[in-house]
Amino acid sequence: MAMIPKETIEEIRSRCNVVEVVGSYLPQLRRRGSTFKCNCPFHQEKTPSFSVDPNNQLFYCFGCQTGGDVFKFVMLYEKVDFREALEMLARRWGVPIPESRPRDDKIGRLIEMNRAAEAFFRGRMADANVGRQCRDYLEGRGIGDETIEKLGIGYGISLNPGLGVGIDFQAEDVAQIAQMSEKIH
Repeated sequence: MAMIPKETIEEIRSRCNVVEVVGSYLPQLRRRGSTFKCNCPFHQEKTPSFSVDPNNQLFYCFGCQTGGDVFKFVMLYEKVDFREALEMLARRWGVPIPESRPRDDKIGRLIEMNRAAEAFFRGRMADANVGRQCRDYLEGRGIGDETIEKLGIGYGISLNPGLGVGIDFQAEDVAQIAQMSEKIH
């Protein structure tokens, strides 16, 4: 398995808001002064001792002494390793994770293009303003954040300015996808 560059990890960390991430798992999280608090998801308790600090982007439970950053929270809550937590957050916040495949590898290139498009549309879905209407619609249909995350649901509108921004794809790359798709179907 390829190593993920430190720059990519830091970009994911900078895009993630620990309060939003924890709040998506723990809807009972409420502001209490400069922090957010609720009952800890990692042990049984009657009084809230689980605290999320938006300024330092950290969580900590004063009851069980469990704490860390957004990656650690997802690792503990989802019971996954660091890479899986990183990939989940990257999808949610629209950060593509570079692959170590060579550029001339057609399949690798197509996978890279699909992942970049997925990251773009998932980023649109996670955006507080752009994706709100779609998230509200899905919520009304009984589709929650967990299902959205598992299925990789993103949001696109008829005009998607920005999809190609920062992505090094050529017209022939798109034509290859169309040809391969025709062969599959």
